[in-house]
Amino acid sequence: MLRIAPLLVASLCSVACQKEPDFDTQYDATKSVIDARTKALDAEMANKMEAMDREMDVRGFATPSTQPTTTDRSTPDNG
Repeated sequence: MLRIAPLLVASLCSVACQKEPDFDTQYDATKSVIDARTKALDAEMANKMEAMDREMDVRGFATPSTQPTTTDRSTPDNG
């Protein structure tokens, strides 16, 4: 048993001393996970919005445009 103890301690030390990933590696990994989740959520929301638009069309309701509107703010409002 005493002969195995130094080997056990040495193996535990080698496992404990493994280098952790640096900040850039962790950042890149986290960013890719977040990007993948964002794309999945965007796709899910787009599918749900399309389903809601179809339902509104079936019921005869007009749906507002989902296109962004632009406003001209170059002239001051004199009102």
